[in-house]
Amino acid sequence: EQYEFLEDERFLNAPWGISMDDWHVISEVLEPLFASNTRDHWLKVLRDGDVPCGPAETRDWFRNHPQAIYNGMMVTIEDPILGTTEQPAPPIEMSESTPKIQGPAPIPGSTDIANLSGRKPNLPSTGTCKNHPLEGIKIVDLTGYIAGSYGTRLLANLGAEVLKIESFAGDGFRQNSAAFQGWNQGKQGMILNLKEPEGLAIFYDLVKDADIVAENFRGGIAKRLEVDYEDLCKINPSLIYSTVTGYGSRGPSSHLPTFDPLIQAQGGAMRDQGGDEDPVFLRVAASDYSSAILSAFAMVSALYHRERTGNGQRVEISLVNSAFAYQAAEYFEYPGKKDEPRLGTVGHSADYRLYQTSDGWIFLSCKEPAEWLKMCRALGIDNLSKYSDTSLRIQEDDQLNTRLESIFASGTVSGWSGLLQKYGVKCSKSQSITRIHDEPQAQALGLLTTDMAFGDLGEIRAMGIPFQFSRTPGKLDLPAPDHGEHTDGVLGSLGFDNSQISDFRQRRIVG
Repeated sequence: EQYEFLEDERFLNAPWGISMDDWHVISEVLEPLFASNTRDHWLKVLRDGDVPCGPAETRDWFRNHPQAIYNGMMVTIEDPILGTTEQPAPPIEMSESTPKIQGPAPIPGSTDIANLSGRKPNLPSTGTCKNHPLEGIKIVDLTGYIAGSYGTRLLANLGAEVLKIESFAGDGFRQNSAAFQGWNQGKQGMILNLKEPEGLAIFYDLVKDADIVAENFRGGIAKRLEVDYEDLCKINPSLIYSTVTGYGSRGPSSHLPTFDPLIQAQGGAMRDQGGDEDPVFLRVAASDYSSAILSAFAMVSALYHRERTGNGQRVEISLVNSAFAYQAAEYFEYPGKKDEPRLGTVGHSADYRLYQTSDGWIFLSCKEPAEWLKMCRALGIDNLSKYSDTSLRIQEDDQLNTRLESIFASGTVSGWSGLLQKYGVKCSKSQSITRIHDEPQAQALGLLTTDMAFGDLGEIRAMGIPFQFSRTPGKLDLPAPDHGEHTDGVLGSLGFDNSQISDFRQRRIVG
């Protein structure tokens, strides 16, 4: 029996338009369906239908994934202490200034101070003083979703002028308006039809004056639209071109569609988070956010390279490479390395985990011997002080888990956190994301903003500027743009008059 989702009015605006009360219908249909056959069967069925999918696997499996091998994501480094190590390679690909690992981690006291003192300092810039770090930098932004959009949003926070260009359909996350706001604040926006010659010509005019073009199209789309680096560098030779891909722009899996959860699953994060139980979906899009942050880093690095050499270049980040980057310690291998305990849903050891109290949860972190002793004094359990010996603590982990679970269950979150913090023990209450807006420390750091309005949402509370500069502060003066909000102004700046703009609109060149 087949369920016709497309004929059910509850699912006409999927996925973001589905009510939370109706998701269970989909689960009730799909769970027994997937359970009726093997994983390999469903992977083939889904891939034949061009549906994004991937297996939930281990890190050992992922390090041998054909695309990870093609991307060169594991390199051999000789370490003076550990011997021959295998560790993640730099996750960024740059066409002009190739990143590299310059050597193993330094041994304390091994640095040759004489060599350091002989290095010439970088000469100060001869440019004019700026109010913001990237003031004057122009970015033409073709990105969507998180992995693309959040990187350029960060550069907007640094003062760059970011113009988000969308099709008439718009960014795939526009329906999820609150999330869209978080990833696109600080940008201007226009609708431009790149499939029409006149629309492409307008885009090329924008590129002539741009410092950066950013996109995260699926493989082959930028080339078909004639907006890839090879096309655009002919128009603007000093252009920096940033692309964020799923698997990479070349290689055996580069043609496959992917999203953050698929890379979480294949890269080992879900299996590890589930411990010995079923894999756990991570609500935070770790692969997307790390890709976005790495793309921002790559674009700024390319700007620095251009300032020194005058050369633009193409930079690329993939979600696959990012998975290695944000799990760098877990992917690090050396002779004699012991298997790490799988994290599990509450933590991986008695000294580093969540504990349930009478009214909530608290996270405890006391892995160092001195920290364990502080915890024992705070809780009045001096008889456990001997477990400040890490090796002994590992041996008796089950016993210690049981003992501490019983202790924490007898009190409240505020009671335990206040006591532990008094003794200098690292701990934190577990709370929902929405509660962060009430945290005095977040407010003091300027991490939140409440003075913006966005469409039907009205006044919003959202992330502020995540970094602080003493002389050139960050900037956040615009909410995310409405669909095509600044089209007329952008076209006017290119010299088009009102009659021309009206004609473009009628013919759906712009919107």
